[in-house]
Amino acid sequence: MISNKTMEHLEKIASKNSCELNQECVELIVKGFVEKLECFDNLVKDNSLEEIKYFNKDDPSGVLVITYSGSLLSIGPLKNGVRKSRYASIGIRRDVPKIATDDFSTLLSDISMDKSIHFKSGPINKTSCIYKLARVQNNLDLEKQETILSGATMVLVKEFIKVNNEY
Repeated sequence: MISNKTMEHLEKIASKNSCELNQECVELIVKGFVEKLECFDNLVKDNSLEEIKYFNKDDPSGVLVITYSGSLLSIGPLKNGVRKSRYASIGIRRDVPKIATDDFSTLLSDISMDKSIHFKSGPINKTSCIYKLARVQNNLDLEKQETILSGATMVLVKEFIKVNNEY
């Protein structure tokens, strides 16, 4: 079940970006969000990622994030003070880039559920509120973490594009 806050956010995005706000449009956006969430959850499980509610900006691990709007954000492990970050938006939004990357990202603050992520420097300035986040096992070396996040991101972007095309 989608929270009321997420539903309100999806309705707001629908009315601003894609369609006349009616029941059919909202139902399609919600179905798409639920499918993306299922893909995210399966990938988290298959890659032994740890779902967390809070992430310290100085944590050396990488994280995978899905926002209220169904956008995907991969934030790589901390290496020499920066992170490789990749953002992929949902298909209906016209006010954000479809895909944006930055190999030298820095987080402005810690990441918490139901809050936006803010970058000091990154692929975007800030995200929608965070629906779920999952950390790569911090006992893995940086290269392995990056490989897991990169592979997970590619799989999810492909799946999210399929979902966007369905709806």
